[in-house]
Amino acid sequence: MKKLSIPIRSSPLRTGRKTSRFHRQKRNSNPLYTLIGIVKRHPDGFGFFIPEDSTHSDVYLPKPQMQGLMNNDKVKIAVFSRKHQKGLFSGKILQLIERTQDHIVGQYWPLSPKTGLIKDDSFQWGEDLKIQLKKDQNIKKGEWVQAKIIHGPESSHGLKGEIICSLGLFPAGQEDNIRVIQKHGIPASFPAECIKETKKISEEIPKNLKRKNLKSLDFITIDGKTAQDFDDAIYVSSHSKGWTLYTAIADVSYYVKPKSALDKEAYKRGNSTYLPGFTVPMLPEKLSNNLCSLKPNENRLAFVVEIDFNRSGEIEKYQFYEALIQSRARMTYGEVQEIIEKERDVDSRMCGKDNHSSTSKNILSAEKLARLLLKKRLQKYFIHLDIPETEVTLDSRGEPIDIIQSRRLFSHQLIEELMLVTNKTVAEFLQRKEIPTLYRIHDPPKAESLRFLELFIQGLSKKVTFSKKNLHKTLSSLINQFTNHPIEGVLHNLILRSLSQAVYSNNNKKHFGLNTKHYTHFTSPIRRYSDLVVHRTLKAVLNQKTLTYKQQDLESIAKIISACEQKSVKAERQLKDIKKARFIKKHLGQTKEGVICNVTNFGFFVKLRLYDIEGLVHINQLKGKWFFEKSSLELKSKHSGKRLKIGDPVVVQIIASNIDTGQIDFEIVKHKPQKTRPKTVKSKPIRSNSTNKKTNNKGTKRKVGTRKKQIQKCTKKRRRKYIH
Repeated sequence: MKKLSIPIRSSPLRTGRKTSRFHRQKRNSNPLYTLIGIVKRHPDGFGFFIPEDSTHSDVYLPKPQMQGLMNNDKVKIAVFSRKHQKGLFSGKILQLIERTQDHIVGQYWPLSPKTGLIKDDSFQWGEDLKIQLKKDQNIKKGEWVQAKIIHGPESSHGLKGEIICSLGLFPAGQEDNIRVIQKHGIPASFPAECIKETKKISEEIPKNLKRKNLKSLDFITIDGKTAQDFDDAIYVSSHSKGWTLYTAIADVSYYVKPKSALDKEAYKRGNSTYLPGFTVPMLPEKLSNNLCSLKPNENRLAFVVEIDFNRSGEIEKYQFYEALIQSRARMTYGEVQEIIEKERDVDSRMCGKDNHSSTSKNILSAEKLARLLLKKRLQKYFIHLDIPETEVTLDSRGEPIDIIQSRRLFSHQLIEELMLVTNKTVAEFLQRKEIPTLYRIHDPPKAESLRFLELFIQGLSKKVTFSKKNLHKTLSSLINQFTNHPIEGVLHNLILRSLSQAVYSNNNKKHFGLNTKHYTHFTSPIRRYSDLVVHRTLKAVLNQKTLTYKQQDLESIAKIISACEQKSVKAERQLKDIKKARFIKKHLGQTKEGVICNVTNFGFFVKLRLYDIEGLVHINQLKGKWFFEKSSLELKSKHSGKRLKIGDPVVVQIIASNIDTGQIDFEIVKHKPQKTRPKTVKSKPIRSNSTNKKTNNKGTKRKVGTRKKQIQKCTKKRRRKYIH
């Protein structure tokens, strides 16, 4: 591969946590240092830089910095500190060193008799690949082809390539989807009765509907790049007394009536099932992606929760009503993050100027409110786990081309905070009115689950005791102590494993994870049947009509939809495992860096650093005799005394991959035990570079050689004592 250079861009960068030697760098507008590593593109347009230096964490790359870059490109960046965001990094692309992808597979779509393109359906190239056919090539529309890149996206010609060969018309990767949904009994098509009912639904909104007209408000939706159903839209206005939050939720209950064919099928499915590159919706596409989806510049029926907050973030009053809205913009998480970054970044050279449009003002008001709500929740010791989801990037055939962690930005947290307070407000209202409804409950973890976590913490030379009274405070304190620590991610996953599974219930119980007494699901009726039930119940109360559901009905519904949810989770997990195994099969025999994420009596699991993939190193693969020490959660060698524990960095070789089962096997190549003390442990004072003076803990100065003389004196005393 030849080395290339691309211009330095003026754009903010953010993310990553500082560790080890990077702690000592000053945080200012000047670059701290440069790093070399690879780039991972996100469907929303932004990306992440993964450095070759494994002691340094990832760096966030905003959308402007990703121009001219493709997934897995090797680059050089300048790293900056962030004044207002402690522990996070920013940076700028300096050079494109190497392009790792020179061939592309996809479907050919003609533009003219001799030109066409391969669409960037996986959002990994930055733009579509333009194709110029040769004289003897006759490629049909939709035909799968392999193409060679001639010009990269950084060139003045744009991303261009030529077709090497045709692969036919059959996408083999789609077989995985069919196999998984059939195994878990997830219906792939809708019954004829549902289709008939859907066709009868008018796309025009009746003019005589008695609803509040909120079309003048600048509502926006915030979702991922690939989302097609938009359940919720928000508008936040800031004023002298505080904020007013308008949460508009798609009014699915207007279209889907109780006991109709659509309602029965939605109840049977319980929820939409989201699989990598494939979705099994709860409602037909006409409803889920059109009439009920809050698309921009389209009149839509909504159920609105209006909440007034004071400057302290306390709720002053709230109200519910049916409304007519029109979303102003369909925003992605990456676009929202860009607006937040530009506002908060002190270095105008990196971010440019923002014109503060109505959409920007809405987002910035929502950001301030969300940060305040998050701060208040943190003070109540809720379990704040930062666990990225696995994102499987597929090409048009369904073949995996990358397995990454979907990094959480504050834009994700923003919409999450506003939906949480909306759900909580609805739950508190129905509970206060003593109205039978569905609640989302979460039981405290069981003692045996916490015991595993307790053993892990003890292995870090730290004592911890979990009691029912202070469990939230203890777990929150533990999370805070290991913030920006190398094993932070491992700890968060272990805490998640120790927690119980959240379920639906007609009996209101405390939600342990959120640490709230009342909670329900109200904000996603397009994809969750529970939310549709709550909508119908709340409407009946507001309109003073007979309740649709009785307690015994709700009890049955809660059990059914909880089971449906688990079925979808298992299907998603299995398909991701299959795609991971299919992806890693291409890397058989290669060595990769990783970290031990779990230890058992039959071996240990390793999570790779570059890909969000876990594999097993079986105990039979280890040299000598090893045994599992349950008290410390370690594998120990009987002869050498070596130990393998959670959090240790390792280098493994990929030796096997089973696509049918999704199982992956590794073999250990190198093991480097790592000290894993939390940040609360005091470190030794840093000595100055002066050759004449050294500083002790109290800041007093002492002469060079004093410590050396003290050691010599103690040694002489020990010798005399031994001789006599």
